[in-house]
Amino acid sequence: MWAERPVTITVTTADVHLPSYDFTFRQLYTLPYIQDVNPYEVDFGEDNSGISKTVTFKSNSQWAVTGSDINVTPTSGGNNGSSLVSDEYTATFYNKVLSGTGIPAAGSTVSATATINTLAPTNPQADPVEINLKRKIPAYFEFKSTDPVENTVLTRTGATVKVNVETNDTWTLTSPLINGTAATMVASQWGAKNQTINIQNNDTW
Repeated sequence: MWAERPVTITVTTADVHLPSYDFTFRQLYTLPYIQDVNPYEVDFGEDNSGISKTVTFKSNSQWAVTGSDINVTPTSGGNNGSSLVSDEYTATFYNKVLSGTGIPAAGSTVSATATINTLAPTNPQADPVEINLKRKIPAYFEFKSTDPVENTVLTRTGATVKVNVETNDTWTLTSPLINGTAATMVASQWGAKNQTINIQNNDTW
């Protein structure tokens, strides 16, 4: 189906003694295409459970979906050009579940691009179609420990406390007994974080 074909037209007259004439042409084939894509952007929001969303499109060719850091099914499909009628297809994209050090800073937007290409056996191919996948990273926080441990008796003067957490969010420490102001730790990729604060001298009798 994906091939030019010759078209020959013969001109003859009623007089058999007159010569006939053949005219030959080349007829183009239907080019592969991808159309009626819906939607061009997939937004997973703040989900981190692996939800799925679908993209529909039409094509008259074999096709494949490719991309870095995407999870899609099926990755290919279509027909071999045996029909001039386009078929509708559905690609299901799954949100990648993030864990551990793979979690970016809370509130950041992460995106990836999936590309749909035709795989017709002859060229030219259809123009590639890009699908934008995006998500907003939710906040995670886990308190780990303090140094010294909780309920330790602190010295009357010069006492310090180190707080250890694991998070990807902005965080800080507050207390009316902190010497000065604790720093606000800006959101960053998930990992072990800590902050040390100085405790005011206890001048109470």
